[in-house]
Amino acid sequence: AKAEAKDTAGAKADYEMGKSYLQKAVERDPKLDAAYLNLGSTYNGLGDYAAAVNSLKVAVGLRQNWVIAINQLGMGYRGLNDLNNAVATFKRAVDIDGSNRYGLFNLGEAYNASGNKKEAKKINDKLKKIDPALATTLDGIFSGKVVVDAAKQKVINKIPKVPRIPY
Repeated sequence: AKAEAKDTAGAKADYEMGKSYLQKAVERDPKLDAAYLNLGSTYNGLGDYAAAVNSLKVAVGLRQNWVIAINQLGMGYRGLNDLNNAVATFKRAVDIDGSNRYGLFNLGEAYNASGNKKEAKKINDKLKKIDPALATTLDGIFSGKVVVDAAKQKVINKIPKVPRIPY
């Protein structure tokens, strides 16, 4: 437990340092979409979901069909427990790229959290064809065998990101 706490503190320090650099990057170049994406992702990692949503709205405004940014925006809404916007945002990501495993996973989880079990199952059936292991994790969430936050953190770490801006 002590090593885990140290890892958590180290990760938070890394997020804080990244946040500082990314804030400087967007100040220097307000049209740098990658910096807004990474800043929003960093805010999501820190649990500052309102700030994440704000940064990610800018990223999506600069690059409208950027599935990675749209998915991260949905995660911000999910963190705020704004299930209507989370579902709509994840649905948008999946509409753009129907084979995006993380968009499908997050859409299924958000449907499930909103009580729409029928749509959640439909989405998970699609996910099973693309990524059976991730679909099994989503099944675990549906059944209560997997904790949502632990599963989402695992997914967050797998989402590809644009390289950090070296400011």
